[in-house]
Amino acid sequence: MENVTTISRPYATAVFEYAIEQSDKEQALNFWGNVLEALKAIMEDEVAVALLAEHSDYQEEIKKFVLEVLPEQLVNEHVINFLSTVNEHSRFAYLPGICEFYQKLRENYDLPAPVTVVTARKLSDEQIKQIGSAVATKLGRVVKLEIQEDASIMSGIIIKTDDFTIDCSGRKTLEQLSSQITK
Repeated sequence: MENVTTISRPYATAVFEYAIEQSDKEQALNFWGNVLEALKAIMEDEVAVALLAEHSDYQEEIKKFVLEVLPEQLVNEHVINFLSTVNEHSRFAYLPGICEFYQKLRENYDLPAPVTVVTARKLSDEQIKQIGSAVATKLGRVVKLEIQEDASIMSGIIIKTDDFTIDCSGRKTLEQLSSQITK
């Protein structure tokens, strides 16, 4: 079997990103968590293990089996589409890994996102609050700010998260200007 993490990560990430795009994120995250837990339990059952071992080439039959035993309240068109994709790429054996990776994504999502804010001078409480609010809105989750003062950036601000960096510092502006002049 190929590396479980390498195979599972894109599926879990796609399901997770789909869930957080929904209007009721919490409900969608819980729903998909329940779906993946149920799929994991199904695929770890001795009947499914035997089915995979003996009939791994019959993905459509495995999909039908999964849909027959998956609780009715967990079946909708999106779950069927997900299972069709899993079927198309012969990934039923990876459903437990997909579930586990989804759970890790969910746990990290529930934690505040670390954000580093670097400024040349001390920020007021109101400025810190505005920056925190703006970054939380952009990330779509709660943030934990770490404020650093660094006179070497001259002016402006640098905001660093795991997802992006925004550098609006005086130092960066001068570097860009210098680069333009020396061309």
